[in-house]
Amino acid sequence: RQSRRGATTLLVCDQNLLIDCKVVRMMHNMSAHQALASITEHLNGCHNVFLDMGANIGMHARFLFEPGRYPRTWYWEHPYAELFDRIFGQNRNLSALCTVEFEPNPRHEKRLTELQHVYAGHGWKVLYLPFGVSDHHGVSNFHLNEFASNSSANEDYAFSMYEKSGSTKSFRLKMLDVQDIMRRVGSRLLPDTASQRSPPIVMIKMDIEGGEFSVIPQMLTHGVLCHQVDYITMEFHTHWNTTMVSSQDTRLAPDDVRPFRDALMHMMHATSLDRSCRLKEVLTIDDESYIHDGQPLE
Repeated sequence: RQSRRGATTLLVCDQNLLIDCKVVRMMHNMSAHQALASITEHLNGCHNVFLDMGANIGMHARFLFEPGRYPRTWYWEHPYAELFDRIFGQNRNLSALCTVEFEPNPRHEKRLTELQHVYAGHGWKVLYLPFGVSDHHGVSNFHLNEFASNSSANEDYAFSMYEKSGSTKSFRLKMLDVQDIMRRVGSRLLPDTASQRSPPIVMIKMDIEGGEFSVIPQMLTHGVLCHQVDYITMEFHTHWNTTMVSSQDTRLAPDDVRPFRDALMHMMHATSLDRSCRLKEVLTIDDESYIHDGQPLE
């Protein structure tokens, strides 16, 4: 455990796991430049790409690579089961599919490192990066918000840059600029297209607890959604008391948050209808199915 200016950063490492603790420390100390270079290396040769921005414990990677373990049931509505089948195919080629898991919460570091390690053993390309996604490189304050909606009992799903009353822990954590991330995705070396039956797909799942109000404007302004993304699913978080709309800490008044969300959604849907743009679909989805997993990593 390391402390900095009153904020806590956790370095989680379990000697009993198969994962080398040096790997965990290396990822923990990774710079933005190193993270972007790892994205480039990871995605070269990938036909289809899934970017999980706000990965939590990595359940959407599990839904994508192991759908048989996570069926729709009377209890779990699980919309991503049908969505992944529709976008990537029911009999999807897992060797042509690569994911990047962006998750700044250090309490999920051990789990996501293990996920990457186990899936590599199957030949499945999953890259975990301990970074948040933003409209800038740098560091931001994050709050555990453990008492918000019983967050600590639900895999810290209220972990956010925004503080709710009762939060006892804060963290200074690293951020990556979404533009630089998408440049690496767009410049990846594609496999031989003759072996692929369909055009390459880039899908984003964005669940970044309020950070979307600064990231989406950046993606719209610079044409990222138009030219580099096929599908985006997301959740807008309008329940925080204030919402930042830029890295300069520009904030919206509470009464302006929902109208701003509606304006962003209108622009995103307009982009998906523009025939000159690549974007096909914008969906607002919050899928908390199998929130604790319940299946072994093996």
